[in-house]
Amino acid sequence: MRAQLPAYMVPRRIIGLDALPVTANGKVDRGALEAYAQESGTRPAAEAPRDDIERFLAEVWAELLPNPPVGRDDDFFALGGNSLLGVRLMSRVRKGLGATLPLSVLFTHSTVAAMAEAVRDGRAGRTTLVPMASGGTGPTSYWIHPVGGDVMCYRDVARLLGGPVTGVQVPDGPASGTGLSGLSGLADLYADAIAADATGPEVRIAGWSMGGVLALEVAERLSARGLTVAPVIAFDLMEHPDARTDEPSHADLLAWFARDVAQVAGVPDPLAGFDPEQADDPVHAVTERLRGCGLLGVDTDDETLDALLSRFTANARALAAHRPGTYTVPAVLIRAREGATEEVTAAWAEHLSGPVTVHVLDGDHYSVLRPDRIEALTSLVRAAWDIPDFRKANPSSGQHRPERTSS
Repeated sequence: MRAQLPAYMVPRRIIGLDALPVTANGKVDRGALEAYAQESGTRPAAEAPRDDIERFLAEVWAELLPNPPVGRDDDFFALGGNSLLGVRLMSRVRKGLGATLPLSVLFTHSTVAAMAEAVRDGRAGRTTLVPMASGGTGPTSYWIHPVGGDVMCYRDVARLLGGPVTGVQVPDGPASGTGLSGLSGLADLYADAIAADATGPEVRIAGWSMGGVLALEVAERLSARGLTVAPVIAFDLMEHPDARTDEPSHADLLAWFARDVAQVAGVPDPLAGFDPEQADDPVHAVTERLRGCGLLGVDTDDETLDALLSRFTANARALAAHRPGTYTVPAVLIRAREGATEEVTAAWAEHLSGPVTVHVLDGDHYSVLRPDRIEALTSLVRAAWDIPDFRKANPSSGQHRPERTSS
């Protein structure tokens, strides 16, 4: 199983049954299944780290995570890990073990034991495609990164959607520093990667913010190659497609980066009352504020921060310079009520000549992806792509109902 599944999907224990227990009306008897589990004995004792690499990782996890690991097979996310803690973890791994791992390794090597394997292997790098979930049925859906270049923001989507999910991130190489002719160059790269990977009757593509713009561009390219494209999910596109603005200054991009990190974490603006342009060294001033307020931690090294800033600023410049055309692919535009404005969303709809539906979700640009609201988003996606809702078997799972505004 470890060779076929991400670490977080590998079961701790397997109980063999001759047949599933059923109730009088023929449904699976979940109460009986729980009884079988209890009768099969207590949870096996946690296995301790086996070597120096695993012991180092376990110690770092214990320092960073809200819940320290008990054994080498405990999962990073189950212990309270998130994207910002992941950034700090990768920095500590680089400094302590001399291994440079991408943040996306947490999807495929999310336990101490699995991450140690990635360190020993020494070949983990930033690939364009990142397997995030392999369960369910139907075609793989591809979720394209926002301006930061990573796909950690889609972790809960992958967990809840109910089908195979692959993230599309900025890979190592020219793409990390805008050596690919801006946003169009990224779209060409991603279209090639998805075309080579996709199977099934249709291609499913989605993205948030800048990822939504890229999703439309990539889908149009794939459609031109003769592939059948499912409705593109583009949610909360913040920038007006027809606005002509000056190229953002480096100080503006630094401030955007800092506020983006803070919004992802759900904390106040770390630059409140501070203007990076007034600092002798704006980059140092901003990164020290992020370290000092605990968002990235004093243990995050300069190399890690430089890589994050480089991808962010390169993507932000590419987005600001992009001039969208007309898209013929079907699309679903989703905006957050307190995020993208009606005017901006309507302007994007004008660029879509194919079937388009617009929905509104409660929340702001960032909160629509948080655990308490993510089901509203995934329910819209399942409906657009005709994915069965595996959660309907649990009537206690609450949902925020989306609002449909136009079609």
